[in-house]
Amino acid sequence: DDEDRSTPLQRRLAASGVEFSELLNTVRREAAVRSLANKNIPISQITGQLGYADPSTFGRWFKSQFQVTPAHWRELRTGHPELAFKGRDQAH
Repeated sequence: DDEDRSTPLQRRLAASGVEFSELLNTVRREAAVRSLANKNIPISQITGQLGYADPSTFGRWFKSQFQVTPAHWRELRTGHPELAFKGRDQAH
């Protein structure tokens, strides 16, 4: 049973209609764009800060959320803070 393997936090979130994985993605999206906006933070460092061991895994996740790679996002959005959070949720 999946409920037996969930944590108390996951059960409380589910009771509130929030999925842990979506909450985690929201936090990661916000942290990623905030960090990528700073050109002095290497993408490899951001990868680790967000809990990814491998930059390619982070890159695939980021592209699934924003439809561009982290490097491309940084290139396009640096200097345009009004576009920083235009991710998957805001695109529709």
